[in-house]
Amino acid sequence: MEIQQPDDTTEIKKAAKQMGDIIGGWIGGLSPELTTDEFERLLIDTLKVPDTITGLSIEEMEEKVSQLSPLALDMASAVIRAVYDDEDAPDKIIEGGEYNRRIGLALILYFGQIIQIAAEEEQDRELIPGYRLTYGGNRIRPLYQINTRTTNPSVDGISGKATITRDGLEVTIENFNQLIVGWGAGVHKFLQYATMKLATQNHHKEPQITKIRPAIIFPLDEYIAATGAPLTKSNRQYQTNKIEDFLQTLYETSIDWGDPDQYRWERPLSCRIISSKGVKRGNVQVTFTPEFAHYVVNTNIFPMNQRLFLIDERNPAAQVLGYRLNEYYCMDRNKDIDPETGEVTGGQYNYVSVKTILDWLSEVIPSHEEVAENHWRKYKEKIIQPLHTAFKELEDKGVIRWQYQNAGRKPLTRRQQADVRAEKYDTIIDLYVEFELVDYDLTEKDIQRITEGKRTAQAHKEKQQSMLDKAQQKALDNQAKNQLKKKEGENAKV
Repeated sequence: MEIQQPDDTTEIKKAAKQMGDIIGGWIGGLSPELTTDEFERLLIDTLKVPDTITGLSIEEMEEKVSQLSPLALDMASAVIRAVYDDEDAPDKIIEGGEYNRRIGLALILYFGQIIQIAAEEEQDRELIPGYRLTYGGNRIRPLYQINTRTTNPSVDGISGKATITRDGLEVTIENFNQLIVGWGAGVHKFLQYATMKLATQNHHKEPQITKIRPAIIFPLDEYIAATGAPLTKSNRQYQTNKIEDFLQTLYETSIDWGDPDQYRWERPLSCRIISSKGVKRGNVQVTFTPEFAHYVVNTNIFPMNQRLFLIDERNPAAQVLGYRLNEYYCMDRNKDIDPETGEVTGGQYNYVSVKTILDWLSEVIPSHEEVAENHWRKYKEKIIQPLHTAFKELEDKGVIRWQYQNAGRKPLTRRQQADVRAEKYDTIIDLYVEFELVDYDLTEKDIQRITEGKRTAQAHKEKQQSMLDKAQQKALDNQAKNQLKKKEGENAKV
């Protein structure tokens, strides 16, 4: 349920009607024989309307509806008309009529708040054309590195439960041997797309789990188009089957972060990823568990290049590399900015070592030690060529531009250039990659946020240093006092 914000109000209402048609069609498709009351209650249950709305009295709902912005109320009303397939539905709900007033008001408030959240999030962080906000950081990144095709999980022979661990994250997959697809590039891409949708309807860093909206619904054709696949009848059926397989894998998967102190989390997290799913009447429905949705919403957020969804799933290294480079490039702490001009003057945001990149790709490209032991030291064929294939895919899809450099951003010598063309492992492994995201420019709000963040970090550092200096000075003063007392005591004895 991604909210677009076109300038023309007619287009806004069209977008709202489309969302309402999707939701109403989905619920109606579950059981065409539903009564109005059953239809409304199934809406509440499927959308996972939070208790912070359904727990309100009718008077409290009316007051909150009156506080919605005119645009949010207008769009929410357009959604309600389409959901109920009744032009007068909003008036009948507000005035009281044939529909359940409590449920109707809850839905108006639910959709209105989603629209306001989407508008606030996009205003807070201006979006660059071709980029959408998604989640990243240490708390979710390991999920996109789990690959059951390249790393065999430990499978319990009795229960059929598979377990695989990456960077402190334990992933458990029920009924593993019965799944058609395991964790890999296809599941990663779909989960990234679904969590991107989650970002459009929840406040980033929302502290209260009861305010999380974990259910998303979007058109199947939208996802197919995003991945660059043809919108033909046969491909729609093929993509439907694929997505159902992805959803089943996600449905069978649970995550466990274990010790929160070791990994700096606020608390241990052990939960399933999704609680319900399906593809029906041309729409994909995913309901994340509230625990997982709350967990994801509180990770880092960054603008993701939508061309990454065009990456072929048969090239998992390109998908992982593209995601990591995109995230690394967008990290505020990696940039130095001149507050006067707003220009990036330095930082490591576009500069990373080959060794670090290969560490990122360790699930899909073997290490030096693995190649030496199992592949007759074919470093060129097993490491360098897959790496270059991944970079070429990202270049061809218009995601990045890149080049090799030496440490300190020094250009390659002629000898090194020849070695790179020959794909010599011993030379390339010690090089660095300088890159840039295509069509990515910092907005004024990015510059302001980064500059303020640097100032805050510097002020915190100076405060910490001042406290340390005072503590050291106090310790020296106490030491001097103790020495003086000791000397006075010795003199008194004499």
